[in-house]
Amino acid sequence: YYFFESNLYLYKDPKKSTNAILEGEHQLLKFETKEFYTFRAKLWYSLGILAQEKDDQKATLDIILNKVIPFAKKSQDTLMLAKYYSQAGKIFMNNDQLEKAEEYYNRTIDLIKNKPTKSTILLNTYIIASSNYIFLKKHSKAKIMLDKAKNMLSKFPKSISQSDYYWAEGNYYEEIEQYSQALKSYTIGISRATEQGQDYIVQALEMQKYSVLTKLKRYSEALPLITKVARDTAYMSTTNNRKSIFNELAKTYNHLGKDALAYTWLRRYSLLNDSINDSQLKNDINKLEIKFRNLENQKKIATLEAEKEKAVLSSKNSRLMIWLLGTAVVLFLAVTIFTLNYYRGKNKLDRTTAMLEGEERERKRIARDLHDGLGGMLAGVKIKLSSWVANKHNLKTDVELDRIIYQ
Repeated sequence: YYFFESNLYLYKDPKKSTNAILEGEHQLLKFETKEFYTFRAKLWYSLGILAQEKDDQKATLDIILNKVIPFAKKSQDTLMLAKYYSQAGKIFMNNDQLEKAEEYYNRTIDLIKNKPTKSTILLNTYIIASSNYIFLKKHSKAKIMLDKAKNMLSKFPKSISQSDYYWAEGNYYEEIEQYSQALKSYTIGISRATEQGQDYIVQALEMQKYSVLTKLKRYSEALPLITKVARDTAYMSTTNNRKSIFNELAKTYNHLGKDALAYTWLRRYSLLNDSINDSQLKNDINKLEIKFRNLENQKKIATLEAEKEKAVLSSKNSRLMIWLLGTAVVLFLAVTIFTLNYYRGKNKLDRTTAMLEGEERERKRIARDLHDGLGGMLAGVKIKLSSWVANKHNLKTDVELDRIIYQ
């Protein structure tokens, strides 16, 4: 639904189209089947078209190379992938990256050249690749591409690609300076484009024909062609086309010796050119200003990020200091408590040791007193009693006295 909605608003309302594209992409993220990859490729291609409408070639190419083509590969839709390869080639070609354009045109051709299809992708790639080879001065390869396109077109004389083919063929002959052949190709192309109602292409082909006639110095034949194109509203709607026409009219009238008319068109060309330069200057200034603002914003962002990092680091350092101080306090308290307990224990141990030593000294004193005092006294009493009994013969049988002596 969102894919078709994006197509509906693609050229009428780019903002609505963009919103539909982004919503569609969001909805499709949860699915991983070939069909859904096909729709994702198409959605991103629509976004690429919107970027191209803004003349943002870089964004367009980025979308096609990094989004559209990868999804097209996953969809395994060969024809669709070939189309996107060809589109990438056109963008490279428009940006004068001709070697890259050649690479992508060859990818397109290799992918579908042997596949039966009613699509015009292969035909159009042959035609546009021939123009790319002309720009690269690879004339033999350009001719090969043209011959392949001509062979395909021979079966479809009413194809709208006929005018594109004769445009490319005319360019080829003009490039190798076969001007009569170039004029013939452009004339046939004008006829085919007229039949198909391709008015803009008619004017473009007439300008190519005009270019060849001026190279042949056939100015009287060239003048009606450029005058006719100058009256065409569609062709003259773009500033660059008007500038080119004014300049060529001035040159042609000059060659025909009509100096007053030549001066008139040269003046119009100069005024338009000055206007374009002024506009370009303003655009360049705006771009520089935008670039400057972006740089300033990046600088501010960098400064803010640096301040944020500094604040985070400061916070971390503060937490680390608090943790270290807390650890130090706890350690100090632990050491203090241990020291107090140690000294208390030591004092208690000293007191206990002193008490034990005192008790031991007391025991020794008592033992000594017993041994030297009371013991000696009792031994002396015993000796004296025994001596006294020995001198009293009549007391030898006194049992009680014997018990006292024994004790």
